[in-house]
Amino acid sequence: MRRSILLASLLGVLAAAPAHAQDTVKLKFSHWIIASHPVSKWIQSWADDMKAKSGGKLDVEVFPNQQLGPAPDHYDMVRRGTVDMAWILHGYTSDRFPLTTLFDIPFTVDDAVIASKVVNNKLLREKYFDPEARGVKNLVMFTNQPTHLFTASKAVHAPADLKGLRIRFPSTTAKKFVEELGATPVGIPAPAMAENLQKGVIDGVITDYGAVGITFKLGGLVKHSTELRAYVVTFSFIINPNSYAKLKGPVKELFDKSFEDKAAELGALMDSLDGPGKKIAMEGGLVPYVPNAQEMAEFRAAGKRVAEATLAERDKPGVPAREAYAAIQKVVAETKK
Repeated sequence: MRRSILLASLLGVLAAAPAHAQDTVKLKFSHWIIASHPVSKWIQSWADDMKAKSGGKLDVEVFPNQQLGPAPDHYDMVRRGTVDMAWILHGYTSDRFPLTTLFDIPFTVDDAVIASKVVNNKLLREKYFDPEARGVKNLVMFTNQPTHLFTASKAVHAPADLKGLRIRFPSTTAKKFVEELGATPVGIPAPAMAENLQKGVIDGVITDYGAVGITFKLGGLVKHSTELRAYVVTFSFIINPNSYAKLKGPVKELFDKSFEDKAAELGALMDSLDGPGKKIAMEGGLVPYVPNAQEMAEFRAAGKRVAEATLAERDKPGVPAREAYAAIQKVVAETKK
């Protein structure tokens, strides 16, 4: 009898072992930004928090700085299941996100916290942005801080000063803006900006002070900035649907709750880079310039032409670009109040 009881207990333990093993979900979170970036630190802290609060049931391993693939590939890496999660920049695949990347239209919004709240607005996401995330699931969306023009050697005060300069752009809308300003647009991933400035392949970039001074270390490579507060670009943390389906019960609850109301926090983290980034750039010899009213009017006029061209090009059945842009502008105005 005793042997029968022991055997039954042993079988019970063995039968239960695989179930316990399956309770632990392991995920790979890949992104393309240096590990010391505030949002990178947020991701790692979030991963550590998930493991601690789940009692080890959710184990997220973070791979920063393009360890698992180039920056533009991260959307497809998640869609195909090469990795479970990623931080993506929509501008790298603008053609797949014609409504989400309307935030790239110059002078739409000039504050990362406000823009991050707007891009994460429940109604806007449900109607316009989430449906574009085909094959993946959006977890939280946010934006960078407003962008400026940075040049290696020539000061730019007005659009006319850009003639003949090669400027790196981050999205198709930004490409139009560069062209409208009279410069030659050059498309390269953000992590390649420093190398291409050093080699003289490009004469400047449109990005933010945090990217220049901290994230991509362009201090000393760019000597002039033209402070435009031109536009923001959108980001998202995404997950593969099959990976998401592995989350069950309390672990899924914990995971979902961890991304609620985080847009403004992530926008603020992006904003926090501007002051230190500008300081580093200036220590490297950068001279900032703020356009006067007349010069700024010329930049804004170029932005208005880009807006009209972009909306005319994208607005079509199934892609209500004008409707979506009007809705974005409305929510921006309401959020600023």
